[in-house]
Amino acid sequence: MLTMQFTQRVDAAFAAAHELASLKRHASLEPVHLAQVMIQDDQAMLSVIAAADEKGAQQLAATLGEAVEHLPTLGNPQTEVIASSALQNFLQRAQTLAQQSGDEFISEDWVVMAFFSDEL
Repeated sequence: MLTMQFTQRVDAAFAAAHELASLKRHASLEPVHLAQVMIQDDQAMLSVIAAADEKGAQQLAATLGEAVEHLPTLGNPQTEVIASSALQNFLQRAQTLAQQSGDEFISEDWVVMAFFSDEL
């Protein structure tokens, strides 16, 4: 199994997504958690791309928020939130994109490209 290496920005986004999933009492970390924290970060590439259409960006943020709210919750908060199979597949797509370009690290660019892939 290949080890995935992330840039600092992607690491920070994952930390925020993990915190979000934990606060919402979700059993697993999903791609939508990552997308939501990235769309809320004005410096994140996903947010910058979405900001090209302000109304669309607001609608995307609202849709992601609703998707997170509709994820199943657990009765008790979990100390360990695991990566879902959907997130693992998503990360493999991002890693493949990075490797195809000769990058050793998965940067925000490849994460955003993975969001827009046809395989989601």
